[in-house]
Amino acid sequence: MKRPRTLKAAKHRAWRAISNFVRSAAADDEGYAQCITCGNIDHWKNLHAGHYVHGLTYGKDKDGPFVWVENVHPQCAGCNTYRNGQLHIYTLWMVDMYGRDFTERLIVERHKPVKMSIDDYWKIEREFYDALEA
Repeated sequence: MKRPRTLKAAKHRAWRAISNFVRSAAADDEGYAQCITCGNIDHWKNLHAGHYVHGLTYGKDKDGPFVWVENVHPQCAGCNTYRNGQLHIYTLWMVDMYGRDFTERLIVERHKPVKMSIDDYWKIEREFYDALEA
């Protein structure tokens, strides 16, 4: 895997790896997953990776860059795009899945600036593609 040359390319490639991981991890043995907001079942490749808190994908701590995978889940195109993520349903699902404290923490974390480098994104891309292959 060749290192990306621009920040934009690195971010796009990292997101593609995360999206593939999240959607395929939610799939059954035949490759089908469920939209978390409407319950529609489709092949994971046809679903979107919808954000609960828009703009919150990456973070950094003392160990380096990381991904808020708990903020990204399979959604059908209808819910994610045409119904703006069905936030009222997504919120209830998040609280049931992770609890109110964690769900509120995601909302707060969105406002913290995160400076990512090409190497940070490249590390994330490799990490998620390695997880897909495992």
